[in-house]
Amino acid sequence: MTPQTRRASAPQAASRGLVLLAALGLCGCASATGDVRDYYQQMAYNYKEAASKAKFQQLTLENQAKVQLATGDQNHYRRTQRELGRLKSWEEKCVKQEERFQKAAHWTEEHFHLPPGGKAVESGPGRRDPDGLRLEAPPASSLGTSASQAPLEGRGPALIE
Repeated sequence: MTPQTRRASAPQAASRGLVLLAALGLCGCASATGDVRDYYQQMAYNYKEAASKAKFQQLTLENQAKVQLATGDQNHYRRTQRELGRLKSWEEKCVKQEERFQKAAHWTEEHFHLPPGGKAVESGPGRRDPDGLRLEAPPASSLGTSASQAPLEGRGPALIE
């Protein structure tokens, strides 16, 4: 080979490498933006769950405070009221964060032209996984009981008594 042929093939190889690198980079970018969107959706879902748990705890503490007030237990009543205040502020923070993460996920979908949805969208009956298969709860018979074991029906209330 002469030096002229080497010089001519080097730029061609470099340009082929750049084209290949750019194509791989675009695939990685789409995957990364999808992952970021899924992260935002998962965080929004987590904050939604935290807000619902805080609301349930508030109801429990409100009932407990009513009982403490009726029995005249002022010290525990004041403590419960402080806890209620903390829970209310936590619930408000969770709602704000959920909205913030939903907005970020929506912006990511719009800005990077991603299809709506994602892996972290709320799970529910009939949700489909990325392969298009339907996700369902396992059948009741596969909960770890063998055919030789008797069903657990009727045993729950007997244990409570």
